[in-house]
Amino acid sequence: MKKKAFPIRIMVSHSGWEHNRHIESFNLLKRFKDEDILIICPLCYGDPTYINDVIYTGKRIFGEKFYYFTDLMSPEEYFRFILQNHIYISGAENQTGLGALLGNMRGNAKLYLRGNLYISFKEEGFDIFDYNEIENMTFEEFVKPNSDIIFRRNIEVYNKKRIDECIEGWKDVYNIENVKANFKS
Repeated sequence: MKKKAFPIRIMVSHSGWEHNRHIESFNLLKRFKDEDILIICPLCYGDPTYINDVIYTGKRIFGEKFYYFTDLMSPEEYFRFILQNHIYISGAENQTGLGALLGNMRGNAKLYLRGNLYISFKEEGFDIFDYNEIENMTFEEFVKPNSDIIFRRNIEVYNKKRIDECIEGWKDVYNIENVKANFKS
C-alpha cells in the first residue's frame, strides 16, 4: 500500500497504558501542530482513566489532527493501517509494542524509540532514531523519510534475526539428547 505524502502520519505508541507516556510525546510534538500532520493513537486496551486523559490531551493540543481508536481491528486491518504510517514513536522505557513497532518498520516508518527498546534494537543493528533527540530537531529533520538503504538494512537485520531464531529452534527439535530425554519420560 503506497503512503500518501501528506498529512505526515505519526503513530504514538500502541496501547493505552501509562508506561507509553503519550502525553509526554504529545508535548514533544506540539511545536509541530501547525504542520500537515496526523497524530494517531491506538487506545484499544489499557487503563480507562489514562485513555480518557490521552484523548482529552490529544484533542486539546492537536484538534482535528488527532485520531484515535478504541476498538480492536482484525490483525489484517491493523497491519494495513500501520503500513500507512510515516513515523512511529514509543515513549516507553521498557520493551513493549513489538508487533506495532515491527509492523511500522516493515512499512518503512521512521522509528523513534528510547529505553531498552532503543538500546536493544540499536545493538541488533537496526537503523532507528533516539526519542530523546526529537526535542532538538527541526520539523524537516524529524519527518525526513528513511532512505531505501535504511529500509533494506532494517528488513535484512529483521530477517536474519528471525532466520537465526528459527534455526536455533529446529536445532533443539533435532538435538539427539532432547529426543532421548523425551522418550525416557
